[in-house]
Amino acid sequence: MTKDDVLTILRAGTATIEFVKVDGSVRNMNATLNESRIAYTRPIEGSSTTRKIPEHTCSVWDLDDNAWKSFRWENLRVVNGVVLENVIT
Repeated sequence: MTKDDVLTILRAGTATIEFVKVDGSVRNMNATLNESRIAYTRPIEGSSTTRKIPEHTCSVWDLDDNAWKSFRWENLRVVNGVVLENVIT
């Protein structure tokens, strides 16, 4: 599964993902990038409240916490029950 595959899944609806947090703990999350499922929109690009997201991370809407969260691509382990064999970079 590639980064584009994961983004397509997230944009189409919701996904259950598992990743390793920076502190080493494992996090499971019901996530989406589908605008109809996001309760809070991002600030307009270029406004003083926006920040650039590094390419090695992915920001997603956490459906359980109703908040933006992010993970590092290389720490993503499972998407919708599919164990990723290779690290996504």
